[in-house]
Amino acid sequence: MMPNRIPKPTRFFVLKCALVFFGALRLGLPAPSKADELLAPALGQHAVYEVNARISEEPETSPLEAAQEGKAPGKTLAERSTNFSYILFPGRSESERRMLLLRSVAIRVNDLPLPATNEALVYSMGKDSEATLSADTPEEPRVSAYELHLPSALFPKFDLPGQLERATGSREEEVKILGGVAARLPVEVNVEKAGSTLKVVRRLKAGKTARVDFEGSSSTLEAWSETHVIDLERKVVAEVRREIKFLTERGQRKYRTIATHELKARKVRLLDPAERERAAVVLEGVASILDDFRAKKPPRDIYAKIQLLQDRSLKDGDSAKLFSGLSEALLFRFAMYRQGLEAEARGRKVGSAAKEEDAPDFTLEGLDGKSVSFRQATRGKVVLLTFWGYG
Repeated sequence: MMPNRIPKPTRFFVLKCALVFFGALRLGLPAPSKADELLAPALGQHAVYEVNARISEEPETSPLEAAQEGKAPGKTLAERSTNFSYILFPGRSESERRMLLLRSVAIRVNDLPLPATNEALVYSMGKDSEATLSADTPEEPRVSAYELHLPSALFPKFDLPGQLERATGSREEEVKILGGVAARLPVEVNVEKAGSTLKVVRRLKAGKTARVDFEGSSSTLEAWSETHVIDLERKVVAEVRREIKFLTERGQRKYRTIATHELKARKVRLLDPAERERAAVVLEGVASILDDFRAKKPPRDIYAKIQLLQDRSLKDGDSAKLFSGLSEALLFRFAMYRQGLEAEARGRKVGSAAKEEDAPDFTLEGLDGKSVSFRQATRGKVVLLTFWGYG
């Protein structure tokens, strides 16, 4: 005989199963646990971004004290403006993708502009979206420690809460502060979803500080925040904002450094089949040229390849717009490459001369009036020569 009522344990189990089932329908399980799981740019996607970074410093004094000393409360140390674009291609295996990234960088240090740089880079990307260079690249300027690292900044890996509609909480998290400087911080997290846009704000917990080592100095991190805006429909990062404040003691004074930067997507679209075909040809040409730089091929051969790529693939107006800055990047890299080879050749010449030839001998009168032979007086010794006189 069936009981008229369902036992309480059974009712609880059925209710729990129902909540899990309908929760799965509403949220879509499994829920992503990392930010990069929400990001899957489509093959053939062309995106254009702009990044602006600024680093300023101010002494830990009041504006009145600063005015009395005749100094401004703070000054801009460096500004960096970066424009970059990328195109995603299929890789050599099903799990691999390749990215052609074009980047131009303009830097001002202490209000003085530095020569602009242009780069063309080819990255290989696996399932985990980790990007590795498939060809070597010149060392970046030191100020890039304050900049977002590309393209890894497009695939952030911080943890996500289970509920993405709206969530607020706090946790301990290992974060990258500047360049390779990392620290474990108490972080407040705020997540908001509006339509196809997800906004994740992570900041150092209010009232908390942290000690970090930056450029050999122990500093106090006073504020750190990162905001990521993710386009869930296109599955790309639409915007990143970062602000950092830390206090460093130098000598008898303390200085507060403020670093800010902002990344924004300017254009994201899928290439049409004809554009993809042209882009694939350009990718192979650029990859071949970068491999030649790495292999230290003769400059004449590399320049011929650059000219061939320009003539075949970059002449028409549509390609020139799609690959804006590519010619300048390759020619800039070529100029740096030639300078490096010439410097190596001069070093070898100086080195071989030092090994094969003795320094020329000469005789001068010493302070005591006696003649001194350079070779006899310095044989077997390390000598520093200083020539001076009165004009």
